[in-house]
Amino acid sequence: MTAIDRERLGAGTLPIWVIHEHRARWRFASRFVSGTIVADCACGVGLGSLIFAEAGAARVWAFDRSAEAVAAAAKNCAHSPRIFVQQADGLELPLEEQSVDVLISFETIEHIQDDEGFLSEVARVLRRDGSFICSTPNRSV
Repeated sequence: MTAIDRERLGAGTLPIWVIHEHRARWRFASRFVSGTIVADCACGVGLGSLIFAEAGAARVWAFDRSAEAVAAAAKNCAHSPRIFVQQADGLELPLEEQSVDVLISFETIEHIQDDEGFLSEVARVLRRDGSFICSTPNRSV
């Protein structure tokens, strides 16, 4: 298991405050997704994707580069017809240009070596009036 995988919610034992932080981020972002097409990049086990669908997103594209995370997300999101889970890297999302209203990526960019490439991909898939909602830690862990 890599360091990234150990940080993934649902991958093992995390401190309760980390779990609460994840839930707070998802709740925050869910205020902006009603009626939109959402890309959840680095979706992990899909818990955020479920919150976005329940908040009224028209469609949620849930992506993660980990096959294990994608399998768990597909299982967790199987009952939602608006969530589509797929294995993909944030540098090459299988989406058309300007096809997403909201792209959400939490606690991801600090793990990406080509952060400029990731931001270019975000800009490629977002509609001109789209929103990019992201977070990154500002503390040592």
